Amino acid sequence: MALLKGLVNRGVPIDGVGLQSHHINRVHDIDALKRYIRSIGQLGLKVEITELDVRLRLFGKEKDPYQAQGDQFRKIVEVCLDDPACDGVTLWGLTDGANWMDSVPPFKWKSPNAPNVFDEYMRKKPAYFGIKEALKQD
Repeated sequence: MALLKGLVNRGVPIDGVGLQSHHINRVHDIDALKRYIRSIGQLGLKVEITELDVRLRLFGKEKDPYQAQGDQFRKIVEVCLDDPACDGVTLWGLTDGANWMDSVPPFKWKSPNAPNVFDEYMRKKPAYFGIKEALKQD
């Protein structure tokens, strides 16, 4: 935020910020994301959530990890939809059959990664339906 404030205060031509959203080692705090996007918007800047993927392994202790992953996708999209400064969400891949985590150490040794909205056979996962549900609410 200090960097953004400094750029805006110096009159640097900046219109917005892309927030890379790889959920790799922990599940991101939704309330913190809301506050951060609001703070950026208060500077007069637009925000886009980019590179969104949510690693399934993060939900290993949940009763239904796939549903918990889907709920996280839904919450993130809802955060964007609820804030006028947020212009969009970009997924970082569609199918678990071709995700970057399965080819990069140390993630490739610690599965399941399955960070996308479709499984390796292009079947819709709860993440797909979570996004769809969030979009219906708007």
